[in-house]
Amino acid sequence: FADSTTDESHADKKQKIEMSKKKGYVMAPSDVEQLLVDTKLVGTLARAREVNPCLKKAILLGHIKLGDNTTKKTVIFEGSCVHCDSSLKCTIGNALCQSTYGGSDYCDGGEDAGVKCASCRKAMGAEYCGGNYVTGLCRNDFEFDSGKFHNHCCECDDFGICMGDYREGHCPHCGDHYFVGNSGFPCPSCGGGKSKDLTKISPPPLSAWDGRPDNAMEVFQAQNARRPAAEQMIMNALVLGGEGSGGSGRARGVMDDAMFDSVFGQLVSQLADAGDGDSDDDDDSTDGGRQGQAGGAEECRQM
Repeated sequence: FADSTTDESHADKKQKIEMSKKKGYVMAPSDVEQLLVDTKLVGTLARAREVNPCLKKAILLGHIKLGDNTTKKTVIFEGSCVHCDSSLKCTIGNALCQSTYGGSDYCDGGEDAGVKCASCRKAMGAEYCGGNYVTGLCRNDFEFDSGKFHNHCCECDDFGICMGDYREGHCPHCGDHYFVGNSGFPCPSCGGGKSKDLTKISPPPLSAWDGRPDNAMEVFQAQNARRPAAEQMIMNALVLGGEGSGGSGRARGVMDDAMFDSVFGQLVSQLADAGDGDSDDDDDSTDGGRQGQAGGAEECRQM
């Protein structure tokens, strides 16, 4: 009989491979740390877990390839020093232990940066480290940076991703990246956990409707009449649909058919009642006006 444990492990491994391919990974995330051990870049898995996540994500995505000939001296990037423009090289060894955040020392010359510029030290003195962070490995956009724009998020899955500006942060409530600033602004997507994304919430059922708005169409038309002509046409199209510019139409997205029929019926009835009252008043006012005109003419003749 086949070993069920072995079958399960093969199935799990196959599933991990398929999921990795969907995400554009060249291997499973768990295989990256094992590869670091197999290539003798680190001695143990425990040490591999402490390796720079940005470097591990680059390996996961195939931006950096490790093989039998890979060593800590293998060059992965060449560029110019951000301080003096001298030519610099970054090796695997430089990137292995580099900090994921450069915002705390970019003003001090990048003390925790992976690459130190010898030309800067020669010109500025031994106390000046001339640190250059190699950043953007996970985005396949390698470059040297002072640290101000080196900020790799370690909260995201599968070794995270570079955010850039040192003032960017990861929202623990919704997972978005946003500008935290130096004072700690709340996340604009969720208000720091105080609000919800309404686009992800299903609309309430029709049974939750607890009544019908009175004179909804009348109120809409009265409000819309105050807008410029072009805006009136747009609002009619949005609220009443294709028939909004003429006839009764059907409200789309604001009222369903049953609700519209009820509201429109009430509106027609109220307008009819108002029309009857207005016509009587108009007749009375007309008769009164005629009598006033006749009386005025008679007074003129008597004078």
